[in-house]
Amino acid sequence: MKVRYIIIGALLTACVLFAGFIVFFSVYVSTVQLDTITLPVDSPMNNADAYVVIMQPYVSLKDNPGKNGIPVGYVRKKEVYQVKGKEFASKDTGTELWVHIANGWLARSCVEFYSSKSKAVTASKEML
Repeated sequence: MKVRYIIIGALLTACVLFAGFIVFFSVYVSTVQLDTITLPVDSPMNNADAYVVIMQPYVSLKDNPGKNGIPVGYVRKKEVYQVKGKEFASKDTGTELWVHIANGWLARSCVEFYSSKSKAVTASKEML
C-alpha cells in the first residue's frame, strides 16, 4: 500500500514540475521578439546576398519597392551590383522580395544573389 502512495506522489510531483516548466517556457517565449535579433556584421547571413547579377534582358528600377514605385532607371542582363538593402512589398498574390541596388529597387525575380563580387562577376561572364 505504501508503494502505491509513493508512486502516486512521484507521478503528481512530476506532473506539477512539468506543468511549471510549460508555464515558464510559454511566458519566456512570448517575451522574446524575433524582430529584436540583430546579426553581427560578419555573419554569413548578412554576407550571403551581398551582390546580384541581373538575369533579365532589361529591368526597370523603381524609386520604391513594390508595384507602385516610379521608374527611375534601367539595368541590363549580366550587370553586377552590390546589394544596398532588401524589403518585402505587397503583391496581388501575397508579398514579394525587392532588392535595393545602385539608384533603385527591383523585384527579386530579376536577379541572382552571390556572396562576393568575384563570384557575381564570374557568373555574369558565364551567362549566355
